[in-house]
Amino acid sequence: MQGWEVVDLYKDGWRDYSGMNLEGIVAEREYLIDIDLSGSDLHSSILQGCELSGVNLSNANLENANLSSTCLVGTNLSNANLANANLWYADLSGANLENANLNNVNLVKTNLNGTNFFAAQWQNINTESALFCHTIMPDGSHKSDPVRVIKTQELLRRYAAGERRFEGIVLYRADLRGVDLHNIIMPNAHFADANLSGANLQESCLTRVNFRGANLSGANLYIANLTDADLSYTNLKGANLLTLDMNGVNFTDANLLSAKIFFSQAGWFRNTILPNGECIVGPNIYPSNQR
Repeated sequence: MQGWEVVDLYKDGWRDYSGMNLEGIVAEREYLIDIDLSGSDLHSSILQGCELSGVNLSNANLENANLSSTCLVGTNLSNANLANANLWYADLSGANLENANLNNVNLVKTNLNGTNFFAAQWQNINTESALFCHTIMPDGSHKSDPVRVIKTQELLRRYAAGERRFEGIVLYRADLRGVDLHNIIMPNAHFADANLSGANLQESCLTRVNFRGANLSGANLYIANLTDADLSYTNLKGANLLTLDMNGVNFTDANLLSAKIFFSQAGWFRNTILPNGECIVGPNIYPSNQR
């Protein structure tokens, strides 16, 4: 089976590809969430930039596969063979790689937030600039970046003391409901799955911030800079997003119902609920079902 056949079947509602021979398939930047690829042969496949959140890849053969920039959030990769695979800049947040073969894998700049590597084969791994945050290592120990990963209380204490720049910080499933963080500067920060409902982020610099899965309902982001931010899977109901700096924002599966927003720049829309309740199926770079 070829990559385009997998994609076409997915669009027709097919989700079970378990045990299939998919060796060498090419499917780049495709949306293939929640499918079953368990036990499949994906040796030397190219799945670069794909959205594979929640996919079952347990016992799959991904040796020599190219998974660079691929989203594998919450993916089951237990007992998978990933030897010599390229996972450069991939997102493995919350993924399960227990007992997986990771020998000679490239994990450069990979997001390992809450990733489980327990009992995995781990030899000759390149983890340069990878993000470790509550990562379960093969020996069962937990690893977090001692500089970037901070607790909610520390952020609030430092902010109250007058500090405003927090570039690249990581808060693991933080509870920041209703907090006032106006004028904060935190490009490249990680707030995935955080609760920021009702928070005040007015006039803040939030460029390239990872808000994936966060609750931002009722949040105030008036005149905030959200350029290239990841707002996929976020709850933005009733949020104030009246800002002109939103170029390149990812709104995949985001809920913008009743939000205040002015779409003046291109973003990424797929299964996005707009303020008026309309759903943009996409993929589109503008908030319209017209391509």
